[in-house]
Amino acid sequence: MRPTLTLTLTCLLATLAGAARADGDLTYTSLELGARVRHALLPGGTVYDETTTVSTVLTDATVQTAEHLHLAPTMGFNLSGRSPTIVPAFGSALAESDGNGGVGVSAWLAGNPGAANVNTNGELVALASWTGTMAYAGLGTASATMHLVIPALEVGLIGVAPNRDGVSTSETARATVRMDSLITHADGSFTRGGSFGFGLSAFEVQYALSPGVYGNFGDVAIVGTNSEGFVTADDPAAGLFSSLSYNGNAFNPRWSLDAVSTTLTLGELAPGDVLSFVYVLTAQGTTHGGEHGFLAFLGDPFELNALGGSFLPGTQPVPEPETGRMLVAGLGLLAWAARRSRPQA
Repeated sequence: MRPTLTLTLTCLLATLAGAARADGDLTYTSLELGARVRHALLPGGTVYDETTTVSTVLTDATVQTAEHLHLAPTMGFNLSGRSPTIVPAFGSALAESDGNGGVGVSAWLAGNPGAANVNTNGELVALASWTGTMAYAGLGTASATMHLVIPALEVGLIGVAPNRDGVSTSETARATVRMDSLITHADGSFTRGGSFGFGLSAFEVQYALSPGVYGNFGDVAIVGTNSEGFVTADDPAAGLFSSLSYNGNAFNPRWSLDAVSTTLTLGELAPGDVLSFVYVLTAQGTTHGGEHGFLAFLGDPFELNALGGSFLPGTQPVPEPETGRMLVAGLGLLAWAARRSRPQA
């Protein structure tokens, strides 16, 4: 019977989990944290784009942090209701070595985003990322899975006018999680591992009511992909969206999802394989101004409710049937688990 290896990197807000070790067979070789904020005009080019990165070692008990906050007064104001001490529009990203983190963007603009073209959109994007590499030194083939606990998210539009007198660009807001993995084999070949996407996308719909009169309303779409394909409302994975809620405000519509969890199959690991993963939280939105705006949050980009932890590994034996044994390793909110079973006669 092939053993299944499971590593869980747990945090309160943005929990990420992955293939781990059996008796120390799978160990981290690198972990990089990233926090990026981009401000752009569409069309018009980039106004601001900065990334903070931190490479950390797992033997360091100190929690490492990559964080970035960009204030964007040319994008107007923060009317999200979150972080009320921040007055101007902003993008913020936080990634910590214990898995805590989040992303958020918020903007409401009375005028124009900053270009002569009235149909130009201003865009804010915030990304928090965890990029890890682990080496597998086991003696046999193992099946690896990754358990994802996705933080609560919210998307919304601010100031959806019911009618307009002409065709115009519309506001958008998007909050998504993305996990991708890759297995590098000992002979240098590659196998694509499991992947997963999840989130919400809010947008305006515009349609002609009569000559010179256009109606508008806010709508939302689920965002979801995995190794098997796209997640739709008829998919079993749609259960991840069962907490979807709407505030019922057509002028300032907001949609939200509670934190959810799912397990992703990464693939099979052979001796000498290297498993790499990238876990990214993204919040983004666009507005053309004219007393319109957006908000998008995934987790908490300001660590208001974060819990600490560490990447220091440890093991704790757990009794199992005589066909094998399980080692559960964890310190703080990081848990390593592994299981082996001998073939039945």
